[in-house]
Amino acid sequence: MKRTYTIQYDLYKQGQSYPTLIPAIQKLGSICVKPLASCFAIVSTMTAAQIRDALLPHLDANDRLLVTQVGPDWASLNLPKEVAEWFKQNVG
Repeated sequence: MKRTYTIQYDLYKQGQSYPTLIPAIQKLGSICVKPLASCFAIVSTMTAAQIRDALLPHLDANDRLLVTQVGPDWASLNLPKEVAEWFKQNVG
């Protein structure tokens, strides 16, 4: 079953780029959008734990990651119109 998730992260290693993290996130779902600077939303058949585990190799030990399933009760403020539309179309 496909579900919509947000993936939020804080990267803490100074001066490090994470060149594999964003492509790894984008590959986890069939549909992907970036609503905020450190947040992606995806539609995936994976569970939240499976998404977390798939991203672990792309993070350092002190980074933070939060994967949450998005339900029908959501709200936004000042998102680009196309991002708000994406959520309307992809959140059940």
